[in-house]
Amino acid sequence: MLSAAAAAGVAWQEVRRYAPLTHAHPLIEQDLETARVAMSSTVTEAEWGYSSWKRNA
Repeated sequence: MLSAAAAAGVAWQEVRRYAPLTHAHPLIEQDLETARVAMSSTVTEAEWGYSSWKRNA
């Protein structure tokens, strides 16, 4: 009985330790998707250099 209580205590500590990670995972996925979309619609360095040169010419 004592070992079952000890095992339950350890299991509870593990749940408490990993709960923030479980909560953060969807938030991180959302941030990564936002960054992916932003990066895919951003002008490349080569394009920026060309438009900058063209504008100053």
